[in-house]
Amino acid sequence: MGRNKNVLKAVGAALVFTVWFGAGSRAEIRKFRAAGRNFGVWRLTHDPAIRDEADYHNIQCWSSNGRYTCYTHWGGDEGPGGKDSAEVHVVDLATGEDRLVDEGINPRWAKHSHRLFYCHFTHNGKPWHETGTQLIRYDADTGEKVVITHGMLTPSGLDPDDKWVYGTQRFKNRTPQYNTVRARNMPGSALEVLKDAPSLHHRLVINPRHPAIAVRDKQSSTGTVMDLEGKNHRAINHKTFENGHCGWRGDGEYWVIGDGPGRGRKWNETYPGDLEVFTWGQTGGDISPCGNSGRYVCFESGILDIRSGDHWWLVHHGSGIIWPMPGDLSHIVDINSKGSPDGTKIHFNTTCDIENLVMTGITKWDEKEPDVLHVESTAGFPASGDLVLDGKTKEVVGYERKTETTFEGLTRRKYDTRRADAKTRLVSPLSRFLLSPADKARLGGKPPRHMRGLFVRHGLPADHPLVFQRQSDCYVAVARLPFPPHLRARGGAVELIPGEAHWETRGYRLLRDGKPIGEELSSPGASFSIAAAGVYTAVAVEWSGLESPPSLPLSVRQPSAGRVLREKPADFEWARDVWKVAGKTVSEPEAGRAAQAVRETVHLHDGLIAREVWERGAKARHIDFNEQGKPIRHLDYEDGVLRKRYFKNPGGELGIVEWFGRDGFKTEYVMYDVVNPANKGGEKDHTWYDHGHVTRCVRAGKLVFDAKEKPLPSREEALARKKALKDEHRAWTPADER
Repeated sequence: MGRNKNVLKAVGAALVFTVWFGAGSRAEIRKFRAAGRNFGVWRLTHDPAIRDEADYHNIQCWSSNGRYTCYTHWGGDEGPGGKDSAEVHVVDLATGEDRLVDEGINPRWAKHSHRLFYCHFTHNGKPWHETGTQLIRYDADTGEKVVITHGMLTPSGLDPDDKWVYGTQRFKNRTPQYNTVRARNMPGSALEVLKDAPSLHHRLVINPRHPAIAVRDKQSSTGTVMDLEGKNHRAINHKTFENGHCGWRGDGEYWVIGDGPGRGRKWNETYPGDLEVFTWGQTGGDISPCGNSGRYVCFESGILDIRSGDHWWLVHHGSGIIWPMPGDLSHIVDINSKGSPDGTKIHFNTTCDIENLVMTGITKWDEKEPDVLHVESTAGFPASGDLVLDGKTKEVVGYERKTETTFEGLTRRKYDTRRADAKTRLVSPLSRFLLSPADKARLGGKPPRHMRGLFVRHGLPADHPLVFQRQSDCYVAVARLPFPPHLRARGGAVELIPGEAHWETRGYRLLRDGKPIGEELSSPGASFSIAAAGVYTAVAVEWSGLESPPSLPLSVRQPSAGRVLREKPADFEWARDVWKVAGKTVSEPEAGRAAQAVRETVHLHDGLIAREVWERGAKARHIDFNEQGKPIRHLDYEDGVLRKRYFKNPGGELGIVEWFGRDGFKTEYVMYDVVNPANKGGEKDHTWYDHGHVTRCVRAGKLVFDAKEKPLPSREEALARKKALKDEHRAWTPADER
């Protein structure tokens, strides 16, 4: 089922980019503006009837140069919805082409080339762990395909040198189900079982820079880091209330944890140990790498700048399905965001038509007036019909009429939906979740396999009104523009220094007095000529077409030769330290002798990014500033030892505070509410520590854990409770709610 469409139109703020490739091959990327802190959103796929997925959240979907991104299309001749009918697609952002690579699942990119590895089903009647599956390597530049090995159902990625492909075999009727395996990155390789590796989960998470592989236990919050031979295991356990979705940071230096404020532990640290908090942010969802430099990580449709500790939302992704039944069904609506190599773009998938999103906020719902729902605006909603209380549990509510700010004549819990949480604050029209008649017709009246199966399993009819809901499409949110390059004069020539991150740079455009010189881009390592005097600037151009802001201007008085450097030279830095005493710039030795001195870190483009106060040669305070110059991360020291770290949001509200003992270990942590108006400044989380171990935790005023008074259940008890809850959810029928 391909992606060849013939569309070329501009609607409002939207632009559709259509490119032709030979006989009958076309592709479409729709670019539009969306609310949020972004530089535009690009819609890559346009098939809400079939689920498109940009890989699991911590598995990279971007090629090493950012030119290509991949996704899995869960449909085909035998679909929609089954593994055997899924398709691997690659989108070329340089041309706009959407390529159907092959039938298969689990696409994974090499780290130093544009080669994609995926699992293909042979349909030869053999088990998946034998020759029923092939690991195929596809070269996105040449189109070449070769078979690497057989039996690896879930390739997870390659080692930092691209020598080995790691993954798992699956044995359906065996406990444990998985073998951790690897194969050399060459055609016809044998599959090697890593016998010392734990068989806990089907996905491995390969560190991009260091010889480390992480794997978590599918049944609990525990996990293990091992070396590339599957040996030398190190625990990465977390207490239940510290746990979250995890992944390696883009530079491989930290194991980062989401589902809360962004935090993490250095790649080679063991548990017990302190988790380092990166931001003031209250919640983060699934966390993923965003750029190879490690400066950014992304979570759902947000981004975290570790340099400053700030974070922000790029776009409201709105992904969701209305499930009548309970249980964790999030994998179908997870947005699986991943940042591109330079962190300029985030590829994610969502069930929501972001461009045409209609949503409003609840302002009042009085129990004494239950038949009236007060909202910010009813614009975009039909005069009467159905709305959705759009929280974690989504409830369909009918309404008979509306005013500009109210829905009236309400009917709760329509279509077997469960009652929404009283704290739900968002409302959407039911139509934003349902397939259009045209999309429904394309399915031939048969809903996606996973939808039909869930509804029927729970005693709901196969033609239930909610069984035909939108599946996810793939989008790219432009998080920021590329870093600008730098021009400087050296030895009578001009040097163009690449920006701080430039993995995605296709080439550079030179400008004289603000006007481009020629149409061709200068590639990294190339030479160029400056034919006339003038004020010169340069911009970096990505494979995707994104352009950086201009470099700082360089005045050239006579014709000169020039060259584009591949990397930053050793004698150049993007930021410099300035020491001051009583407001006067001094040398570092002079500052060290002063009773009090200030060290400011000034960036060429961003200005002041950090300030430190030193007292008698010892650091006393440190502040990191965001891109708008707001102080975010604050650190207080005693005799040069960190004793307190706290974060404020850009509005100056205190978000998180951590205290440390003189031995360097964290002793206490508090998160304050900066989101809920009714609880502004109140404690959301208060946790105490003893040398890396949590000793006590209070959340929302309730004791969650105390090492003496309220210990956590044993692993066996926790697993038994989890199984009992899962069994209860599986046995649910609509009668349970009546």
